[in-house]
Amino acid sequence: MEEQIRKLLDELAEAQAQAEVLRMDYTAMHARILAPVEAELAALDAEMLPKSADINATIDELTEAIKAATRSYGKSVSGAHMLAVWNKGRTFWDTKGLAGYMVAHPEIKTFMTVGEPTVSIRRK
Repeated sequence: MEEQIRKLLDELAEAQAQAEVLRMDYTAMHARILAPVEAELAALDAEMLPKSADINATIDELTEAIKAATRSYGKSVSGAHMLAVWNKGRTFWDTKGLAGYMVAHPEIKTFMTVGEPTVSIRRK
């Protein structure tokens, strides 16, 4: 089983390498096509990016103000086009502490559920 997984991992790495080569080819071709209009695009960026940054800063400020006000108000609020949805705080438990407590009080184990294992694939 382990050898089969190793083989699949190697196949995945090869497919990802092929995708990266394709991405680099695309980027090179894309740059070649855009080269004749590069100066116009730079001028457009110089004009529009500061405006975009300003409006994005306003959006961030308004978003934080709305969230703070809605948290304080404690209820959802509906505007003409948007909705600020209030949710009560989530409950978290100290799993390590409860595991230790369970040693002395095994009856609480009936309230424990263990989910399915998960797998993440990472690059070495």
